[in-house]
Amino acid sequence: MIQKKRKFIYFDHSSTTPLDEGVLQVMLPLLKKQRFNPSAVYGGGQSSANHIALARKSIAKKLKIDPKEVFFTSCASESNNLVLKGLAQANKSSSKNIIIIGPTEHSSVIKTAQFLADNFSYKLIILPCDKTGLVSLSKFKELLSQIYQQILLVSVGFASSEIGTRQLIEDMADLCMARGVFFHLDATQAVDFFDLSPKDWGVSAMTLSSHKIYGPSGVGMIYLSNSAKLSPIRHGGGQEKSLVAGTENTVAIVGFAEALRISHQLKEANRIAELTEHLRERLIAKCPKIIFTGHISFRLPFHVSIITPGLKSQQLLIKLDLLNIAASAGSACGLGQVSGDEDLFRLGYNESEISSALRLTLGRSNDLSDVEEFIDRFSYIYKHDIS
Repeated sequence: MIQKKRKFIYFDHSSTTPLDEGVLQVMLPLLKKQRFNPSAVYGGGQSSANHIALARKSIAKKLKIDPKEVFFTSCASESNNLVLKGLAQANKSSSKNIIIIGPTEHSSVIKTAQFLADNFSYKLIILPCDKTGLVSLSKFKELLSQIYQQILLVSVGFASSEIGTRQLIEDMADLCMARGVFFHLDATQAVDFFDLSPKDWGVSAMTLSSHKIYGPSGVGMIYLSNSAKLSPIRHGGGQEKSLVAGTENTVAIVGFAEALRISHQLKEANRIAELTEHLRERLIAKCPKIIFTGHISFRLPFHVSIITPGLKSQQLLIKLDLLNIAASAGSACGLGQVSGDEDLFRLGYNESEISSALRLTLGRSNDLSDVEEFIDRFSYIYKHDIS
């Protein structure tokens, strides 16, 4: 008897999302045509440049910003590097020598900030938080009042990709704006579920990524307020107002704009949030020994993060993979590598707990049957290896 293949369940949408069919259809005509350099003066080049201009306008409209404030990059990591290093370079003669980052930032923020601290005499401050990863607004306000004149920038992620905790971004941005402090928001994890209004919030710069919202890989962007100035960190051509040297990825940029348009058009957030809450409730009922991490209320609505006592993350991920389930232990940073250990360590978890972390992130393609199938398969592992 031939055993029926198990349904594939994808619970790793924080890592990357499938390419939306509508996005693919918009990209296909451009992929089939001869490519032209958008900087070329002849017709084909100008057509490519026009596609980029239209994409820029579309993205600006969705984010309620000026098209001149949209700068395309290759990914969110490049965007984060450019904001931090570019601001430091633009202010190298300034007396502002303090960089403040959130407690659970992406490695592209943490490592860039640490690089600046190690090589250019900046002082790095990582904001304190409670065990859920939430920054105290009162302590943040007190810190700003004491040292605001020395701060180069504050860089905080909208939410942690590791544990799902969402920061009180509007309040933090308001506090920075009141003190004239440059505020950078990494909103990579937020686009598909929250209406982002960086200009209304007083955000100086904001990072986004296409492949997190069902768009193509290889393209990201920075919202940079018209009043903010960065220096380039990669030199060459004059693309993106000489801020991002290199020939633009026209097809990916067009796909990015379409992905953002679809994201604003679809009303999937509530459905996915309900599925995620159902997953959480079923885990509590079926697997009582697991430990939930992150904030219970201020969190990404598609995100469940847990600790599985007695079973190491890598062992669990292999077992899940054998059962045709894709999940993760944290942010994907390289081949076979994950990030998040330092985040959980800063939040007060011990080594044993950290090594047993699991992240489940749902998306548009998931339905109730995925949740129920996952619970059946996961509870089997739980029964034999954890309980």
